[in-house]
Amino acid sequence: MDVCSTILAACWFRQHNSHLPWNFELENSLERSRVLELGKAPLLSSPPTVVETRQLFAALGIPLTDHFKDSDVVSIVRAALSRIDPYEGRVPATATSVG
Repeated sequence: MDVCSTILAACWFRQHNSHLPWNFELENSLERSRVLELGKAPLLSSPPTVVETRQLFAALGIPLTDHFKDSDVVSIVRAALSRIDPYEGRVPATATSVG
């Protein structure tokens, strides 16, 4: 579930800090990684609902299976949004990307 909350946090913080350029690579192991196209994330409310969270993972190509109960999804959302936004107050909303 930690991986799921990390992915949700990346999508949610990206949407709420849209002025920042983002590339996110989730390393599953030392041998393999997967680039997630966070731009494909559907709009997430604050906080994301269970339905929105399931839609997010489906849109990213890693749907939450039936193994994940709604209570598990709620836990993912809580864990994701309990993280501190590292960009809050540090980057002005008018920032432009470098490059």
